[in-house]
Amino acid sequence: MAKSLQDHLRQRRSSTFIGREQQLELFKQNLNRALDSEDYYFIFSIHGQGGVGKTTLVNKFQELARDQKALVTYANEDVREVPDLLAALAKQLRDQGAPLKKLEDRHRTYLQEKKRLEADPEAPSSTWAFGGKMLAKGGKELFRNFVPGSGLIMDQFNVDGIGEQMGEWASFLKKKLTNKDEVELLLHPVDVLTPIFLEELKEYTAKPKICLFFDTYETTDIYLDEWLRQLLEGKFGNAPENLLITIAGREPLNPNTWSAYADFMSTISLEPFSEMEARSYLERKKIADAATVDTIIQLSGRLPVLLEVLADKAPDSPDAVNDPSDTAVKRFLKWIEDPVLKDLALHAALPNLLNEDIVKRLLPEGADVGKHFEWLRSNSFVYKRGDHWAYHAYVRELMLRYQRQLSLETWERLNEELAAYYLQRANLLGLAGDAQWKDSTWRGWMLEYHYHQLLKAPKTAIVEAVQAFATVFRLYNNFIVSGRKNINSQDAQIEFGEKYIAMQWSEIITQAERITNETNCANTLQKGMIGWITNQIDPTLDLFAFVNNTGWLRNSEDAAAFYSWEGHFLNRIGRSGEAVVKQKKAMELRPDDLFLYWSPMFTYWHENKTDELIDLMKKRIELKPNDISIHTNLGIIFYEKKEWAMALHHIQKSVELNPNDSYRHNKLGALFVQLDNTERAIAEFKKSLELNPDNQLAHNNLGWTYQKQGNLEAAAWHYKKAIEGDQEESIFHQNLGRVLALQNNLKEAVDQFQIAIEIDAFDVDANFFLGVLFHIQGNPAGAILQFEKTIYLQPNHRSAYHYLGDALLAENVIEDFISKYEKATRLEPDNADVWRKLGWTNLLLHRLDAAKTSLLKSWSLLEEKDQFSAMNLGHVELLYDDQGKAIEWYFKSIQLNEDKEEFFQGMESDFTDLKMETQGITRESYDTILAQLRQLSGSDNQ
Repeated sequence: MAKSLQDHLRQRRSSTFIGREQQLELFKQNLNRALDSEDYYFIFSIHGQGGVGKTTLVNKFQELARDQKALVTYANEDVREVPDLLAALAKQLRDQGAPLKKLEDRHRTYLQEKKRLEADPEAPSSTWAFGGKMLAKGGKELFRNFVPGSGLIMDQFNVDGIGEQMGEWASFLKKKLTNKDEVELLLHPVDVLTPIFLEELKEYTAKPKICLFFDTYETTDIYLDEWLRQLLEGKFGNAPENLLITIAGREPLNPNTWSAYADFMSTISLEPFSEMEARSYLERKKIADAATVDTIIQLSGRLPVLLEVLADKAPDSPDAVNDPSDTAVKRFLKWIEDPVLKDLALHAALPNLLNEDIVKRLLPEGADVGKHFEWLRSNSFVYKRGDHWAYHAYVRELMLRYQRQLSLETWERLNEELAAYYLQRANLLGLAGDAQWKDSTWRGWMLEYHYHQLLKAPKTAIVEAVQAFATVFRLYNNFIVSGRKNINSQDAQIEFGEKYIAMQWSEIITQAERITNETNCANTLQKGMIGWITNQIDPTLDLFAFVNNTGWLRNSEDAAAFYSWEGHFLNRIGRSGEAVVKQKKAMELRPDDLFLYWSPMFTYWHENKTDELIDLMKKRIELKPNDISIHTNLGIIFYEKKEWAMALHHIQKSVELNPNDSYRHNKLGALFVQLDNTERAIAEFKKSLELNPDNQLAHNNLGWTYQKQGNLEAAAWHYKKAIEGDQEESIFHQNLGRVLALQNNLKEAVDQFQIAIEIDAFDVDANFFLGVLFHIQGNPAGAILQFEKTIYLQPNHRSAYHYLGDALLAENVIEDFISKYEKATRLEPDNADVWRKLGWTNLLLHRLDAAKTSLLKSWSLLEEKDQFSAMNLGHVELLYDDQGKAIEWYFKSIQLNEDKEEFFQGMESDFTDLKMETQGITRESYDTILAQLRQLSGSDNQ
């Protein structure tokens, strides 16, 4: 077959490529290995300093993969969002004859609907950047409270304040989108698109390999790392087995998160060329002069990118080689003879991106822009990046540092001109207010404007740049609420927003600061943004505190948001006092901003400062009398305080304001249960289910109400419906288990409690009631295990000690029984039954003092005296050899027992059980006492 032009170009490039033979051979061998080979790698990780040749090696890997007829995709810092990344990969695969049609169609729909809805004039004023995530289990209310002693669920302090704004968007989406799939696509694009991507890739498993290359990972890891690991873990479904992933960045992959893949990964650490490799490279570039070769090797540090830069401009004559003060940049520029080209090579490092319009601003008036731009693009360190061109990052940084040292005046002039150009482009869009910040094109121009202002005058421009950062952060991270109360998981939270947009501002501040070294913001902002995205509290808190302490935010809306966020994170680490101060500061700045009330309300709730919380809610109601969320939450708070009238007023008000809300009818039903108005409760639960047949909480609560009425069959039916809706809710299984136990279906009841424990092994009630069921079934070993686990989870669980003692006694583990029952008496000092059992057990062991103390305590606590305590006290006195007192207690026992013969049968068995003969009580003397008692009781004729 005849060679193509591309074949010749690849061959020519390969002829000048030097070094990395070991790495290339490893990758080539891997391409040829069987997938089930123990030596096969599914992941290649390349790392090394800037300029060391990572991208070049990645390109060579791609060539090797294409030679093997593999499908190849490549991504770098040009793509910052997973949905856009997937679309870019799909386009590359389409160009190789492997289209992912469904993925491209769905992504197109995503972009079209997102753009249409965000521009809709009916869209809510609050910002919802699509593609956010909701961290709230099953979309339920944030917190729930279990009514003591029951399985009734009453929604607790919740996120209705956030839901109020979120609900506006939800209603808007329902109105505008009738297709549920499109709603899901807009809300969770990554979760929708990634499975489609993997599923369509499976159509190409006949290909030798599907190679995904991710370059400049030091920039993109914050966006891609979690997604890539989730893809490998199978979160999005099974990936095709012939998928081969290569990741290249300046740093090694984080061992804390990637260690699970170490056995399937080849890690390549790139170092600068050896001197032999560097000389061989220059020889292939036809540089023969020894002095020139030595100079290039010295100045380049044998970094491949600098070797190439210097080799491309090396002079034919060695005359200008001997300046010992040279750097790689100075020598490169010295070897460019045309002064206009020399200036262009240096000045073109200033912009982040290049095209003819930008280059025009860097050239003398009248210069041929096209010709000069073509020359610039011919340099090895300039590469195509999306719709523009850009310098290699490492070369660019060296150029910028040298340029600023060379002439500060020229530096300032050029940056001023570039900033003015970008500002002009932004103004031509004719946007104003928040519409500017929501427009990606406007934001792009303004990013570059701020970048060049920061390069020109860092100390003054930083104020405006941080203000812009704060505005973007507020607009694209608009919802955040967190609290922690009566839940076992991490802080529950809801987050919406394209978090990464604000990251672009922190990045340009970081870039500028790295060059100028005149400000001290970048580290805090960049670490804070990474912390924000990865949910790390400390660096995120540092970010908000830093910005607030600067006093640079002139926009009250931004300043209030940042104080509110600082308070939120202070609250999350337990510094609630400081949190309230920050949150009040936010409210002072924006007293009419209802949303700002939520952070201090959660702080008060978290700290159980109910009175302060109620006062704050009342202030909010003054601003908005028909605030559904506040009425709802006030009702819940008064519910917990058992102030039923106030609870009823506010919950009924919330239902009046939104009569079609299923969950509010459920709340009202739970309240009527507490008011012993079961008929109204049932009516509200039924209304809740009418509005939402899948409301598991309403099914559960209706089941509990029927159970309370004694209608066990109806109760079981509703508990089963609740389980159908959510099989992972422990309380639903527990409630069904209780009903089954009441129906004497112990085996199925045990099954339900065991399922509940599988769901939540730390649920105290589930472990305790399973122990009770084992105890009833006559399984003391199983009961002991569950009661001991209950006590481990809740050391002061009184009933667990009580039942554990019974189970131990049944197993004849007497000493353990006494230990547990002594603990039970400390937890339940007024429980007569506990004292009686402890007394009897000590009596069995002939510990007469301990037995007498416990039995007398039991006797004193009993409102209705019982015959067993009296009989046992008689035994104690008899063993003390005080027959008179013994007969007095025995006679009291007879008087308390309607069946006198039962008393005498007990006396007979106790003689044996207590082994009285071993304690000096003969059978003859015992029979004499029994005869006396029969005579006293009038039973001597029996």
